[in-house]
Parts: sequence; C-alpha cells; structure tokens
Amino acid sequence: MRLILDTNQVRHVVRTSPTNEFSPTFVLPPLVIAELARNSRNAAKDAKALAKYDLLFGADVIHFMNYLSLVPEETVSTSVPVYMPLTRSYQKLRKGFLRPTDKYRRRANQLKKEADQSAKEVLERAKRESLEHHKMRSRGERPKFVRWTTIEDAEAMLYPDVNSTWAQETLSMVTSEGQHPIKCQSEDTLWDAMRANHHVRLWMRVAITQFFGYRQVWRDKQLNVDPQGNDITDITLPLYARPGDVILTNDKKLKRSIKHSDPDGTVRVMTWEEYLQWRERGFD
Repeated sequence: MRLILDTNQVRHVVRTSPTNEFSPTFVLPPLVIAELARNSRNAAKDAKALAKYDLLFGADVIHFMNYLSLVPEETVSTSVPVYMPLTRSYQKLRKGFLRPTDKYRRRANQLKKEADQSAKEVLERAKRESLEHHKMRSRGERPKFVRWTTIEDAEAMLYPDVNSTWAQETLSMVTSEGQHPIKCQSEDTLWDAMRANHHVRLWMRVAITQFFGYRQVWRDKQLNVDPQGNDITDITLPLYARPGDVILTNDKKLKRSIKHSDPDGTVRVMTWEEYLQWRERGFD
C-alpha cells in the first residue's frame, strides 16, 4: 500500500515521525511538489520531515503520456507513472526536492503556472456554457443534453471508439499532436492498451467526472460543481494510485469524484488522521 499525498495533508503528515513499526511509503505527484516548492517559508522544513519516510516521485502527466508513444501495447497497459528508486530520474528528483536549486524552483513555478492556466481556461469555458444555458432557459428553451448516471454512461457517450473527440484529444497528448510516431500497431491498439492501464483509466474517469460536472450533466447533483483553482492538481492525484493504494486528501469534491469514477473501490480516499485511525483498527 502506498499513500498518494495531496498538498493539504502535508502539514498533518510532518507532525508524525516514522518508527520501525510504522513507516509508510508516500508518492509525491509533480504538482504537489510544485505547490510545496512555491511555499518557500516551509518548503525546506517539510521536505526534510517527509524525507524521513520512503518517498516516491510521480512523473509529469505530459512526460508520462509522451512515454506511451515509445512502447508497445503490453508496456502501455502496465506502465506506472512513478519513478522507482535507483533510477537516475528518481535520484535527480529526490536531490532537487531536498536541496532545490533555482532551476528546480523555476520548473516548479512553470508546472504550477501551466496548471493554473488550464484551470482558468476550464473555468472560462464552464462560465460560457452556463451563461448559454441560462439564455436558453430565459427564452423558454430547454438545453438539449443527456444526463449521465454512471461513469460507464459517460464513457459510452464520449468515446464509443478511437475516432471519438475525447479519444483523439487524449491520443494527441501521447503523440504531441502527431509529432511523435507511436510504437503500437495502430491508434486502436494504443487506445485499448491505455484503457487497460489502471492508472490512465482512473485518471481519465476522474477528469471526465469533474470536467463534465462543471457542465451540470450528472444526475447526482453533488457531482455538478463549479471549478476551483486547485482542480488540476486534484485531478492528477489518481494517476499515481495503484489498486489498494490510498489517496490522502481532505477535498470532499475529489473524494466524491473518485468514488464515482472507481465504483469497485480499488483506491481509498481519506485524510491522514482517518488513515491513522484505520491503521489502529488493523485496516479493517
């Protein structure tokens, strides 16, 4: 079991020290690292405290997606977007995390800036669509869209095949809009392999749940929420979770999105305090 750490849980985690009997492994997603690096007041202290535990580092979403263009189907379906110890990438990330250079901080700022820009664009798009729906209702018209109940409903509508808009937009991330040739036999087999990958599938499902929740398409009204500034960071967290892992966050919206996206409950979502209580009960 690994613990994927959200920024809002760091201050709670660092108050606890590992012991011989208790030393969980944390996965730090890139955008969480970026948010910590930007908090110059506590960054060094938090990094030192977290380093007492076993740490793993998540790969940038775009870097991981680009990697999928370089490997065959069987590797696409089993790839994990987390750097393992002893690799050069891991050593470089750990060194930067503990002793950040100016270049490291600039990269962190750039990552967060890109995420903030994406969140801004999503918010503006959601506002435009909301305004259009309001205008339609004021004219006595009824917005024409099908409300979805389950994540499977959404998937059936969004990508019935590889030529659908959602599938093509996702594949364009893998190929950098066609600049990178793929190692897989075809786009069809690449897409099937991506959907077979637990990490990619859960990440896409949470993105669908939240992005289309902005458009008020879910029958469960709790999923129909307005965008927030940290949504992009939250949406990336499930990418790093294996079946059996725990995502540590106190974000209720994210918890609902993951529960909806992962109806089989392969990944748990809780706060650090809830995790400690769960452990005391013997993970029962």
